[in-house]
Amino acid sequence: MADDSAAKDEYARMIELVKHYATIQFAELSVFIVIMSAAGVSLFSPNTPRGAARVVLMFGAALTALCLWVIHESNSYQMWLFLKRAAQLEEQLGYQGYSKLRIRAYWLGPGTLAFRSLYVLLILFWLAGGFGRLPEPGPWPDPRTSNQALQPTPSKGAGAAER
Repeated sequence: MADDSAAKDEYARMIELVKHYATIQFAELSVFIVIMSAAGVSLFSPNTPRGAARVVLMFGAALTALCLWVIHESNSYQMWLFLKRAAQLEEQLGYQGYSKLRIRAYWLGPGTLAFRSLYVLLILFWLAGGFGRLPEPGPWPDPRTSNQALQPTPSKGAGAAER
């Protein structure tokens, strides 16, 4: 009886920890999206610094993505351990919740592979931008002094011979 009480307490704690780590993962993903969006906007706007400063910013974005990936992997692994333990406790207590799930090896889960692909692609994007030659952003026309947007552009199709 005391054994079941300890198992029930541990099971409740495991469920609480799974929920906690799921919330942490959501917050971490939100921070990741905000930081990568800010990096993208700051690097591809017309006021972007030129030359070495731009390369440093791109490598900084890649390093930030790498750090957030390490944090995500750590959190995911801890949550996987808690899910696995909760499934073991369910079998002992006769519950059915997490034990019905196919808890695969941590490295083979579809969500894990999707997040890894996202992080790898973004890190490669930032590194390719730092090593490669991205086109420099051109100046935006000033709508107060230029009527470029209002002037028709000459076409090369039919009617061009009439001009």
